[in-house]
Amino acid sequence: AKQTANGTIPDWQKLKGRIAGAVQFSGSAKTGLKGSFDLNAQNLDLDPYRFEQAIAKGQWTPTGLTVEPLTISQGESSASFAGHLGGSNQSGQLTVTRVPLDSVADILNLPVNAVGKINGTANLSGRWDNPKVQGQFNVVEGILNRAKIQQATTQFDYDNARLAFNGLATIGSPEPITVKGTVPYALPFSAVKPKSNQVDIAMSVKDQGLALANLFTDQVAWVDGKGQLNLQVTGTVDRPLMKGALAFQNATLRSPSLTEP
Repeated sequence: AKQTANGTIPDWQKLKGRIAGAVQFSGSAKTGLKGSFDLNAQNLDLDPYRFEQAIAKGQWTPTGLTVEPLTISQGESSASFAGHLGGSNQSGQLTVTRVPLDSVADILNLPVNAVGKINGTANLSGRWDNPKVQGQFNVVEGILNRAKIQQATTQFDYDNARLAFNGLATIGSPEPITVKGTVPYALPFSAVKPKSNQVDIAMSVKDQGLALANLFTDQVAWVDGKGQLNLQVTGTVDRPLMKGALAFQNATLRSPSLTEP
């Protein structure tokens, strides 16, 4: 495997495992290539990832690929996709069940120390060169830097090369953190470019939710009281601009660099 800015990318030439099944195809210059496949793989090793089983069944025609389904599993974790890819009217659904959070963080190269399981679905529609995806993912049994994640969920909508999301997380306190926004992102094969390169992200947390800062620094610790933090990121992906407001009321903070009066 190799490390890139986007995380760990496996080397497919080093794939190991047992694969059984059948692949059939036929066609001509007039009708185009048609085929079907029904494959079952066991104990796949694609360093650093390992899967107990992978199942792929479907057909391909000149208009696209139909999968019914493609499923990979490892223990209690699984990911499955069923649908039609290609053409002007593709559709499908991805379902993930108890996928390890730390594995996803590693693939996306996220600088977080988090464990847990991810459940959720994503629904695909639109054209091949301008896909639309809507879905929701939740984290269960999560821990972030030794603090329990009581709740973490995000809804997202990808359309016309722009991602919109709305998330909520409760970590180590009863007060949730809310994050919502939109960012431009064109897929490599997309024929559509974002109408704007502008980023708009807002985050809000208050009161005991501010204790989340205790997980990332030992220079300042939130003890108790009331407070409100609002952050907003605008500008562009290349040149983001951040502004925020922080207000306290009867709040107690502790810091090793501050002494008693």
